[in-house]
Amino acid sequence: MPERREIWMALLSFGDDAVERVVADKARDLHAPLTEEQLAAMARHSTVPYWTDGTVLWSIDYGDPRARPISAADALARFGLAALEEAREKGTWQP
Repeated sequence: MPERREIWMALLSFGDDAVERVVADKARDLHAPLTEEQLAAMARHSTVPYWTDGTVLWSIDYGDPRARPISAADALARFGLAALEEAREKGTWQP
């Protein structure tokens, strides 16, 4: 089953500014699907911080000594949109 890629997930994962730079329609459907290219562009524009130890993804800096900063674009490529969305919602994601 393909991974869901909807605008609401991108908004939570990358922030309003990054999404609006790629999908500028203010009356957008929050459940509209996004292409991989759109997601990659949003991730490149994102200033939302993430941290990882290579396995776990955090969206909050808990001060874990194993955690290293990772860009939203690298986090998307490594973990996928669903993991970023969960990390933003819960503070952390792990497989």
